[in-house]
Amino acid sequence: MLRRLAAGLALSLATAGVALAAPPFWAVRDADSTLYLFGTMHVLTPEADWRTPAFDRAVRDSAQLWFEMDAEIAPDEIAKLLQTFGVDRETPLADKVPPATMTALRAALKDQPALLAMAEQMQPWAAAMVVQVLPMIEAGLTMSAGADSTLTREGKAGGKTLRYFETAEAQLRFFSELPPAVQVQFLDDSLETVGASDEDQLAIQKSWIDGDLDRLAPEILDQMRLQRPPLYDALVRRRNAAWVTVLARELAGQGVAMVNVGALHMVGDDGLVAQLKARGFEVERIQ
Repeated sequence: MLRRLAAGLALSLATAGVALAAPPFWAVRDADSTLYLFGTMHVLTPEADWRTPAFDRAVRDSAQLWFEMDAEIAPDEIAKLLQTFGVDRETPLADKVPPATMTALRAALKDQPALLAMAEQMQPWAAAMVVQVLPMIEAGLTMSAGADSTLTREGKAGGKTLRYFETAEAQLRFFSELPPAVQVQFLDDSLETVGASDEDQLAIQKSWIDGDLDRLAPEILDQMRLQRPPLYDALVRRRNAAWVTVLARELAGQGVAMVNVGALHMVGDDGLVAQLKARGFEVERIQ
């Protein structure tokens, strides 16, 4: 009964336009359409409690669900694409990065000899992703528990139309085409996260669940924008601009849809929220 009352109170507050302490979630409206914007976290612990009645109702009302890419793509397909775009069997990684970077990578993967052997034949951007995922796994965060994968499975099971801004191939090709110097920066930045404790990783999850973008954005997004402008331009600014063009076209139609992309794509002057406001759309933060 208490849970039911709490859920009813949360729903009534959301309906009244009160921003709840919950993962970031907006509504964009015009005369005949509504587009929900949900800033996701790609990896979460299985026990993470991030759903709210207002969010679940928006999912139910949405005929279409948009994602960056298909989060439930088959692992063997990802492996084939990674072989194509992320592996270089002719030139080892050690010939592409500074000695200090290679030393740091070997230290980071010293307890994972098989993974290190793979990384030494990877492009710098692919090695960076390998490094990034290790502390997440150690903290119990998984892709399958992430908001994107969860909503993808629900959408498929519920017969909703799933749409994607990018294909897996296009996304990996995008990373592979980053300039060599930018790829090395990406790897260096990823190596700096190796020492992060489980508490550090879970603190990011908690900030997201609490909707605390004031903590997330400066620590991650602003740092990239100020210290790694080419990387920020490639990973954030250009992709956001392309997505907003698609969404503006969608809003010219009718109906209800939900966009589920990484939370950091929503915030800042280059975020989807600011760009849609700049185009004259009414944007309301729900939680």
